[in-house]
Amino acid sequence: MPTLREHLAHYGFKDFDSSEFYRFWGGRQLGEGKAKMLDRLRKPLEKDDVRPDDVLRFYEFIADPDVAAVVHSLKTDAIRTSGEAVWQRIKGRKKILDFGCNIGYLSTWYASQGSNQVTGVDISARSIEQAKKFAASLGCDGVTFLHGDARKIFQGVQFDAIVDTQTLYTVPKKRQTLKHLYTLLHDDGIVVTIPPIRTVEKISAYLELLSLSGFYIHTLDFIVFSALGEADAYPVIETGKVPERQAVIDVEAKFRAMQRAVAPGVLPPATLRLPWRALFVA
Repeated sequence: MPTLREHLAHYGFKDFDSSEFYRFWGGRQLGEGKAKMLDRLRKPLEKDDVRPDDVLRFYEFIADPDVAAVVHSLKTDAIRTSGEAVWQRIKGRKKILDFGCNIGYLSTWYASQGSNQVTGVDISARSIEQAKKFAASLGCDGVTFLHGDARKIFQGVQFDAIVDTQTLYTVPKKRQTLKHLYTLLHDDGIVVTIPPIRTVEKISAYLELLSLSGFYIHTLDFIVFSALGEADAYPVIETGKVPERQAVIDVEAKFRAMQRAVAPGVLPPATLRLPWRALFVA
């Protein structure tokens, strides 16, 4: 079976330990026209009140395999560590829903590891189209890809595990979505969610939202990864429906322990905030 690093290479994702090398490669990959378009579509996503249409336009554009390779190569190690963390928690479970699957790079890997009933769902039709093409090129027949809003297309079905890597936290109607995902989970199933948040306050608020949606918090851990040579981290949260598995989580203590493990002092921000055009156009 392929490692996740090998699997992501099939999608064109590369590892970089500096912005300089990434910039050189990304510029050649995108070209000036696509770099300008990417920058234009990204800017509305920086607002606090992001419009769903702007999100969809961005993801429709980056479904292009050449663009996807550049965008996701910013965080290849984050994708790898996220996928491995999810798999450690869901292996042995048969029916998996990958919520916000994008072009399917993790859905197909879960299927390749032995989960032969993986369903990936995404709001981007172009992403799902590309996901199907990649699955076919990999000979991966244990995965199904569906386009649309999970609240509308999944009714009366249940899954052994629902997984989310950096999508669920960004949807506009989180509580309604979480409540629907609750109905899609078997009584002994689990949800593994890895939100792109980095503060004690936001993590605590997200845990409360999960609880208000009916979920019991099992565990809170952190994954640490490299983004263009700088350390960064995301929380990994496992939840479910079983009250007996509810854990008492000291968010601040876990967060400080993660910081100490990464480096003394404050965790360095790793998200590259330069415009895409500035990255790739001299």
